[in-house]
Amino acid sequence: MEKQKDNIIEFRGSTHFHIGIVLCAIIFIYVLFRVWTYVTTDKITIYEVKDGSIVSDRSYRALILRDEVVVGAEMDGYVYYFASTGGRVGVKSLIYAVDETGSIVNNLLSKTSRKKKQLSGDYFSLTENEMAAFVNEYSDNAFQMTYTFKERLKDSLNTMQVDAIMQKHNEEIEQAKLAHTYHPYYPVRPGLVSYKIDGLEQMTIFDFDPAVFNKNISENNVKAKTDIKAGDPAYKLIVSDDWNLVLPIDSQLQQELGSERNVKLNFEADGNSVWATVSYTERDDVPYLVLSMDDSMERYCDFRFVNVQILLEEKKGLKIPNSSIVEKTFFVIPRSYFLQGDDSMDMGLLVKGEDDKQNFVSPTVYKETKNAFYIDDESVKEGDVLIAPDAVNTHTVGSKKQKLKGVYSINKGFAVFKRIEPVERNEDYTIIRTDTLYGIALFDRIVLQGDKVQENQIIY
Repeated sequence: MEKQKDNIIEFRGSTHFHIGIVLCAIIFIYVLFRVWTYVTTDKITIYEVKDGSIVSDRSYRALILRDEVVVGAEMDGYVYYFASTGGRVGVKSLIYAVDETGSIVNNLLSKTSRKKKQLSGDYFSLTENEMAAFVNEYSDNAFQMTYTFKERLKDSLNTMQVDAIMQKHNEEIEQAKLAHTYHPYYPVRPGLVSYKIDGLEQMTIFDFDPAVFNKNISENNVKAKTDIKAGDPAYKLIVSDDWNLVLPIDSQLQQELGSERNVKLNFEADGNSVWATVSYTERDDVPYLVLSMDDSMERYCDFRFVNVQILLEEKKGLKIPNSSIVEKTFFVIPRSYFLQGDDSMDMGLLVKGEDDKQNFVSPTVYKETKNAFYIDDESVKEGDVLIAPDAVNTHTVGSKKQKLKGVYSINKGFAVFKRIEPVERNEDYTIIRTDTLYGIALFDRIVLQGDKVQENQIIY
């Protein structure tokens, strides 16, 4: 039996090539590569060109000048105010009172004011209407109006409270008047009341100091005082509805205004829009724009400076994102060097080659003017010599270059530069001409992130 075992020969198993495993490995590596490329590569977003419009609305800081009078106190004493900020008063409207002894203001009025009050039906309706008006006019872009509304509402509630106090304690107040210790004061003429004094009340459009645009103007809120001295400012009375905004004018704004005599303004403080009459004045040979109005005075009676947007003509055209816009440098070639090729209808150039040979090339034109064509370096390079059709004159490519603004069109799946002619621009978008030769058209597809691609890059 053992002899038979010696005759047995063992063979090693053969190695089989598993094509399926290899294919799976290749696919797995490819998927990993695509995932890695997707994660690490900037994402390209496509934007479809649409019609749109932009209103020129640059913001300017303007000085408010108006016809206003500061009224001084006639005697020392404790002061109590009755009229609301921005409120219109007549000659019979009680603005403030001075109590020489303090018996009325410090004792009677202050004690009553500390008690909880409930608004009557009329006062509640008035407050409700003010709140409704604020809600209707509110805008996130003019959040500052919230603080203005807070102060106005506080003033209104204080006026309502004072009226209630006066009615309830009329007898005690009349006794103080007879004793000549309580003195009510009324305006000598109608107007708007303000309690913020800044020292610029006498300034006009004829004598304003340009230096105020660079100064921090300090304000004195006289209503915050509890006592007053004779001669101290008691309040400010704005006696005319006519008022002016003054601001330094730059050459760009002056050009845009042109011969306009009326413009629309938007106040950033509360989003209110008004029409103003345009005029000009000068200080030290520097031009200033004067915008005159006769309404909305009460909204800004406590302001000396406001930020306004001047809403000029609405510009319409193709609307594209600013992020799409790029610049590209082009060779400017005189038109006289272009000629029609012998074997085609295409216009092209004769480029001087080796051994004085002439090579005909037909470059892509990106812009044309009366005297020149704009081409890139696809067919010629900087330093090439062009031969004129008369075979006499020559032109060196690159001797004149110019940058053009444009976008990358991807209508054919790859990035192609197309020039644009901007008309108007804001923070996010630009309006461009619709009839630009060699430009883009409505519904063209362009790259949103112009700085993320290269020309001729395949997008999809």
